[in-house]
Amino acid sequence: MKSFKCVLTVSVILSMFLLTGCQKSPIKKAPPQARQVVTPTKEEIESAQLQQCQKSLDALQTVKAQQSVEYKKNFEKLMKGAAQYSGIRSRIKDETQGTVDALYRYRVSKLCAQIDQALLLGLTESGGSAQ
Repeated sequence: MKSFKCVLTVSVILSMFLLTGCQKSPIKKAPPQARQVVTPTKEEIESAQLQQCQKSLDALQTVKAQQSVEYKKNFEKLMKGAAQYSGIRSRIKDETQGTVDALYRYRVSKLCAQIDQALLLGLTESGGSAQ
């Protein structure tokens, strides 16, 4: 997580430097309506979602340890497959890349949604039994 924040911070700093250029005069603040908003890239968003999924999986281990074992196994299997694919991705034609990329996005989204649902149910069950 620290490395992601560091990379994001460095990216923001570099983009600000490139936008302002090399000026010898002091930089004047732009009016609020003229400020450029730096939006995260698609890769940064997907990385943040994946990190959140990992956090949810860790939390599920605390709430429902036995159920989290199966999700963790599936998560690790999916990440291993994605790592293998990324190693050969550049050698695959564009159409196939698009298809397989979409497949992995779908599988990750589905698994993360299942993890979030299991976590929510686990939290509500434990909250209900306390009453």
